[in-house]
Order: sequence, then structure tokens, then C-alpha cells
Amino acid sequence: MALRAHRQDAGGSNSYPFTTELQITIANQMGLYAEENAVDFVLFLGDNFYSNGIYQQMNTNASVTRVEEGFEKVYEVLLQRTPFYVLGGNHDHYGDITQQLAYSALNPRWNYPHLYYTQVHSIPQSSMTVEVVMIDTQVLQYEWRKMRLGIYGVRNFTWMTHTHWQWLEETLAASTADWLVVAGHYPVYSISSHGTQETLVERLRPMLQAHGVALYLCGHDHQLQHIREPGDTVDYVVSGSGSEEKLSRRNDTRNIAEVPEGYLRYFYGDQGGFASVQISSTELSVEMHRQDGQLLYSFSKGNPRARR
Repeated sequence: MALRAHRQDAGGSNSYPFTTELQITIANQMGLYAEENAVDFVLFLGDNFYSNGIYQQMNTNASVTRVEEGFEKVYEVLLQRTPFYVLGGNHDHYGDITQQLAYSALNPRWNYPHLYYTQVHSIPQSSMTVEVVMIDTQVLQYEWRKMRLGIYGVRNFTWMTHTHWQWLEETLAASTADWLVVAGHYPVYSISSHGTQETLVERLRPMLQAHGVALYLCGHDHQLQHIREPGDTVDYVVSGSGSEEKLSRRNDTRNIAEVPEGYLRYFYGDQGGFASVQISSTELSVEMHRQDGQLLYSFSKGNPRARR
């Protein structure tokens, strides 16, 4: 099975034509990659539409144009062959996130049924499965001040945060899949501009470890990073450089002190890029690609759930 072309922070531009040169370049490389490899689906892990998400009804001309120009045309090659599984980032929550949920009914390739959800996929030529748990880190971290309260309300958002944590614990505990992967927008650990998220270290990390999660995928920081605690079984992959390339963020390691020594395995921040993941019955492998498709780094691992 190929769980490939994981990508996020690919939201293009806030003004017409709603794309960036980097976004188009990487989308083209992902399309080429999909043509050469058996890609089953794409993970779109937040900041899908810069800078303020979708803030008008999905059936209005403005929203239709934004989605057509900033998503459908950019990923035309990928959309012909692969579904996208989507979750929201902080920039998406600045707008009306419910409009991105509604887009699922308009485009069968855009799968975003709820702010958080889970999907189970079969590994070809085997009886084994992979469960990918999609979470909303904005909700988990109770960042209601950065969201449109007209959609939720503070009281509702308090309930949403509690419910999401409860759902996540129950979902991981109940999983019967052979492999478990969790995907969110915010990183648990990061050495770059946004840094390590303490709430996720304190609450999410123990869940990942307790339930045999092999991989946590995320974005938010606009680089490629691989982090793993010595002796641990969870690998943390940051891949947030799919659209926006700021010179000020190139090789940005300002928060390296927030990641304990020995945890960082790889960092690339010079240009944009994307990550791909492939899972077989016995092995998970991750590749990190530069914006021109060049392979930069890879690692493989066994299944921590096989030891349980």
C-alpha cells in the first residue's frame, strides 16, 4: 500500500490567482510522482487556503473561484487519479471552516466529513489494514481566540475541545488496524518558527505511545523535519512547505532548544518540498522530496503494534 504525497500548508495566495509559483511547482512534481508510483491517496493537512480560509458560502462566486483556481486547477493531475483526505489548519479556521466541510458534497475527491475523523485502508496483497486518524489540533489546543466564534461560540468550543480529546482516546484504544497513523496540523515537536506545542507533548504524545502509533504527520512549520525520541517507537514528520516560501523562514531553527538533544534526525528548510509515505505489511517508509522532486532523505521502520 502507498500512503503517499502527504502534504500541507499548501494554501496558495489570498489574492487572485490564489496560487504561488512554489505551490504549482510542487503540485506538478506530486503529479509526476503519482504517475510513476501507485499512489492511493493524498493527505491535505491544513492551511488549505491562505490566509483566511474560505469565509463565504461555498455556492457563491467568490468561494467557487477561490477553490477552482487555488485547488482544482493546481492539483488537476492528482485529482484525476487520487482522492484527497483533508483536515483544517489555523488559517482555515480564520475563515468559515464549515464551508470546507461543505465542499465535500461538491467534489468527491475532497474528503472532509468532519473536523476530525478516521479512515481505514487495506494494504494490497495482504489481509492487513492501516488506520489514519485525522485530528484538529486547533480544537485540541482550545485556540478559540484564533477562530471565528460566530460559528461555534465559546461555550460550544469548550465542549468541542473536551469531546475531541475523548474521541481521540477512544478511537486509538478501539482500533483493530494493524498499523496506526495520526495526522494533524500542529507539530508535537518542531525546531522551527512555531516550535514545539506543549499541550500536544503533554496530552497527545502519551496517547501515541500507549496505542502503538507508528507515525505522526503534520505541517504548520514550513520545512521538512524528522524527529524521534531515542528509544521511542513514534516518528514525527513535519512537512509544511507546500506553498509558502519566505526567505525569513529558510533554514529557520530558532526553536531548536525546544527539542531535546538527540531527537532531531533530519531538517531541510532551504526550499519547499513534500513527503511521501509507503506502508507494506511489515514496513513503513517515509521519503522527503525537494520542490523539484529530488529525494532528500528517507527512513524506514517496523510496526510497533506488531510487538503488542
